[in-house]
Amino acid sequence: MFGLAFLLVSSIIGAGFATGAELLVIFGDSSLPPWIVAMLVGGFLFMLMTIIVWLVGRGFHPPRVLFVPIYFAFFVVMTAGIAELLGVWGAVLSLGASVLVVIYGFDKLVRFNKYLIGLVLVVILVIAIPNLGVINVGERGISSVAWSALLYAGMNTMLFPIINRAKKKLSGKEILGSCLMACMVLGFFVLVLLSSIDPNSQAQFPVLELSSSWFVMVAIFLCMFSSQFIALFNIDSETKKTQGNVGKLIAVCVVAFIIGSFGFSRVMGFVYPIVGMFMIAFLVCACVWHLIFPRIRRR
Repeated sequence: MFGLAFLLVSSIIGAGFATGAELLVIFGDSSLPPWIVAMLVGGFLFMLMTIIVWLVGRGFHPPRVLFVPIYFAFFVVMTAGIAELLGVWGAVLSLGASVLVVIYGFDKLVRFNKYLIGLVLVVILVIAIPNLGVINVGERGISSVAWSALLYAGMNTMLFPIINRAKKKLSGKEILGSCLMACMVLGFFVLVLLSSIDPNSQAQFPVLELSSSWFVMVAIFLCMFSSQFIALFNIDSETKKTQGNVGKLIAVCVVAFIIGSFGFSRVMGFVYPIVGMFMIAFLVCACVWHLIFPRIRRR
């Protein structure tokens, strides 16, 4: 159960979260105390996970290709982030490394990701807790922030395959317990970050304003690179007919590089809400179908 909770946390926390940029893009200009935002984030995420557990329990298996656009969106954002952090050539080198990892060494490096996320969480706590006390002075009220929290939850519908695999080993109650544990951890880190980073920051990586030491920058880069090659691997594995095709992987990288050139925060602010709205609409349709279709069939 603890293993699943950690896997859920590591799947949700990517480079956008670790740098603080994701939280400012989605929840910036809020007039609410950080603890309310954290509760909204944790609450909506748990609601989303509960719906996924319920749908999985009813035998719902969404088409795997549905998640390809989501993985591509995350791949683009990570590429834009690395370009912002290390420059154009840094992004090019990371894309080349991601292709090599997907083709030759994914299984070994994906295990490293679990330890990496643990390191990133520790780094966040170490640099953020001494800076607690930032007060939000924005204009957005609870309805606007709640809508953002709902969209943020929708972005993480990619947890479907993870929860689906967990069902083979754990009961529904154990999975829900893991989901609750993960949401509490995520809510806590949202609280810590929103209480420490400057809500009016214009920086691409707000966490670096708290500490720009080399180990923080290395941790952020590794988190971005990890999210980048995992997204590329998922794009590759979900398009089975051309799996392992170098030409396809290079084409994906080129398109991601071009889109990512518009900037980390700009791309994130445009892409993430679209992904969230699309997946919320998808979940609503899936729930309606599984509630209504059995009754129609019984008639």
